[in-house]
Amino acid sequence: MKKVPSILAVCVVALGIAAPSFAGTVMLGAKAGNFYWSPYFKEMDGSGLEYIKSGEGNLYGPVFSATLGESFAFSVTGLFGSQRTQWDDNGDRKTFGGSTFYSTGSNFMSVNRIDVDSVLSYQLSGSFKVFGGVKYQRTKMTYTATMMADDPVGSITNDYVITGEAIFTVPAYGPALGMGYSVALTEGFFFAANVSILYMRSTIELSSHWKTYEVGAVDFATAVPMDATQHYKMQHLGLNVEPSVGSKIGEHVIASVGIRFQWMMNKFIDKPEMGGQTFAPDSWMSDYLLGGFVSVLYVF
Repeated sequence: MKKVPSILAVCVVALGIAAPSFAGTVMLGAKAGNFYWSPYFKEMDGSGLEYIKSGEGNLYGPVFSATLGESFAFSVTGLFGSQRTQWDDNGDRKTFGGSTFYSTGSNFMSVNRIDVDSVLSYQLSGSFKVFGGVKYQRTKMTYTATMMADDPVGSITNDYVITGEAIFTVPAYGPALGMGYSVALTEGFFFAANVSILYMRSTIELSSHWKTYEVGAVDFATAVPMDATQHYKMQHLGLNVEPSVGSKIGEHVIASVGIRFQWMMNKFIDKPEMGGQTFAPDSWMSDYLLGGFVSVLYVF
């Protein structure tokens, strides 16, 4: 039976899966956890999303790693899933597209995530590795709402019912660099942690589909549609920190539990305008992801 050596993390950027290194081995497994999400939309004044609440959801995906000689290892990891949040408007003042109104209603947002990381790591010493790689991240955020709003232009006294959705699709990719540390605790157990930074660019597609009904109008059942599709360039700076504790179980299985914290800063490159009005700041906006996970790897 193989014994756990002085543990050396096999780090995967952003997912940061950490496990012992075994020369000339291949590892295949999965990772899953529940994650809290604080979206950057809170900082988008004028978007109508300033009151968005934080959400949560389960993320999971496969892990593959292969050691290449004594010093190198190559890993590919995927993380998929969705997160959701819901909040109510209670006479809240909103600004969107240059119009201001007071809203009462319900709001929902879901985000579907696809994260794929490919990493090449190099062993510096018995406990440290450095790594570099490429990250692809695609998020599709769907915002739906039904709200009662006062007349946004103030020309008449009737209120409006607004219903519809806005879809934000953000495919981003870019390089990442990081360092991993690991140490054997007792026979068969190890502690591992890694830190990574990344930079990505994306072209966001914003697709809006809304209908407005005038309360009290003779033709109330006739909606005024508003459909638009726009594209904006964005850039993203990220920091990931992930500590974990694991164990080699039997001859071929490595299991670990850990915490992942991700801080992603997002900034529009193109001026974010709709109807001639700005709906987001030209500064960096922060997005946070925090959760616990369990991973299991099979050593071939």
